[in-house]
Amino acid sequence: MNGKHDMILDTEDSDYREGTINGCEAYFNTKNSDSSIAWMDDNMIYNLYGNIEMSELKTMAENIKNFLTRCPYLCYLFRNYI
Repeated sequence: MNGKHDMILDTEDSDYREGTINGCEAYFNTKNSDSSIAWMDDNMIYNLYGNIEMSELKTMAENIKNFLTRCPYLCYLFRNYI
């Protein structure tokens, strides 16, 4: 990404770790029964969150770029929304 971008994540009393999604630095957080993954790729900032197992959320995250490539209209909407 061009420039500097900050993310604020609630990590208090949670299981927090850093890793990668498709080669991009990612932040994994589980608190109570909620999981979240946040990462940046190209000009997009992603944040997936839900009452779902982290392994399932990670699988979704790893496939988002493929989904957006197959659905260019959604990619257009996302890029113009942020």
